[in-house]
Amino acid sequence: MNESKKTTNDKYAIEFEQLIEQEYTLRDRFFPQFSLKVSHLLMQSDLKSRKELISLYNDANNINIFKNEPDFAYMYITLQVYSIEISSGYNHTILDAANTPHDFIQLIEQAKLFLWRIEFVNDEDSQNSLVDFIKAYDLSPCFIIKIIEISSFTSDIFPRLIDIFSENNMLIFEFHILKAMNELTPGTEDVLCLLASLSANIGRLDLASDYLSQITYPGTTTERIRKQYGL
Repeated sequence: MNESKKTTNDKYAIEFEQLIEQEYTLRDRFFPQFSLKVSHLLMQSDLKSRKELISLYNDANNINIFKNEPDFAYMYITLQVYSIEISSGYNHTILDAANTPHDFIQLIEQAKLFLWRIEFVNDEDSQNSLVDFIKAYDLSPCFIIKIIEISSFTSDIFPRLIDIFSENNMLIFEFHILKAMNELTPGTEDVLCLLASLSANIGRLDLASDYLSQITYPGTTTERIRKQYGL
């Protein structure tokens, strides 16, 4: 390596180290105050405070300073779930399930653990534990889907969850898992027929017909669903 190139590389290395050091300094200086404000807003637990929370976590400057802070990341995920729940019309949201950033971290980690048990063990105890956990905190399908999205689960977990939610009459959860499967592999007959059947059973024949129309290669299952519900 010639001397000029080495000098340039050394310069970039020094600048990079200074940038990292500056980032850590800003984070250490401002995050405690930021955390106190977040905790205060969570305790207020009203629409105004929740809107302010979303603004704080969507602020580009805050994201830039705190992006490598684990507590920030967990609350960012929590507020993503909350926003989806609000837009989907849920009255009880993830922000009603806990009161502090630490509690939300625990909630997310518990959900990961229960879902990992479903993927790797999937015995009766792990299935019951997941169902009990969801019911205890009145969690939404949006939360479960988000945890699956941010974690390293294989597609094998989806059919297992469908079976669990179907057996426990948790139809809204079954419906959302099926929708997630359809987004991953659009046009699959088995998935879309199940979505059509669930839709037809609640009187949404229009939705059922739309799901059937999305099937790439309709077969005997599609024909059976059409005949069963007059679609």
